[in-house]
Amino acid sequence: MNIISRWRSRGRLVPSIILTAAALLALPAWLSAQTTSYALEGPVTGLQISVLGDSILLGTTGALFLSSYLLEAKKPAPLVAGLSTANIPAFDRIYYSTQYSSTQSYISDGTVAAVALLPLILVPGADRNDIITAAVVYSESLAVSYVAKNLIKSLVVRYRPYAYAATVPSSFLSGTDIEDSFPSGHVTVAFAAAVTGGMLFDAYDSKPLDRALYWGSALGLAAGTAVLRVTSGNHFISDVVAGAAVGSAIGFLVPYLHRTKNQPGTAASGGGPAFLSYGSAGAAAMAEGSLPLLSWSMRW
Repeated sequence: MNIISRWRSRGRLVPSIILTAAALLALPAWLSAQTTSYALEGPVTGLQISVLGDSILLGTTGALFLSSYLLEAKKPAPLVAGLSTANIPAFDRIYYSTQYSSTQSYISDGTVAAVALLPLILVPGADRNDIITAAVVYSESLAVSYVAKNLIKSLVVRYRPYAYAATVPSSFLSGTDIEDSFPSGHVTVAFAAAVTGGMLFDAYDSKPLDRALYWGSALGLAAGTAVLRVTSGNHFISDVVAGAAVGSAIGFLVPYLHRTKNQPGTAASGGGPAFLSYGSAGAAAMAEGSLPLLSWSMRW
């Protein structure tokens, strides 16, 4: 199966995320031409993006993306004849469905899109620098989460629940997607979007009720995605739990690594994101909490 066929088998989630990541590869160069400072900081979010830091992050993400497809090509061809539900771990036998539901799969595509687009409510009236920095960090979070799940899937062979059905349609056996149950990609991206988006929202709105509504909506959509991926026969419970954990971790770490070393609202003094600006001494200082945090961190 060639790379193009495997690309298409990944589902409707692929194009928007990959195209966004590709577009961002050219953004640091554009920023360097538009700003006199080495780094661009959002005055409200306190996030900082830089030519060096974000080029390294996006370049590494792109390299891992290509590596995942090379590894996927080495996975064995699907063989479902010898599968037995007796080999499913006890935890996953709590509930699973061997009947594939295209309707629920399409709905889960919609819930992922909804949680990914939710931060757009922040755009009206936002500062230009905040829009740029937030958009870059948010898009990076989605791209990293997509590539992370892709890389894990390329290293793990786990058949989807519908592979255990009495009769498996031949179309499901034409590629390795049927072996890519762990982790759930939809859930990984959904939780990354929910957490990063929630942290960005916290920077703009200090009203507890507004913040609770946003977090509740974002996490509710992400959790709904997890449920649909299980009930549609695409994943086991452990697949979506792992996806939620990986996505949430990435959703927190990507903006965390872009914290500025200046207090929110002050001009950027150069350098890159926190993980490149501070060095080893700065990493220790961040661990001790002696460096300034973003406004949303201080309100948590």
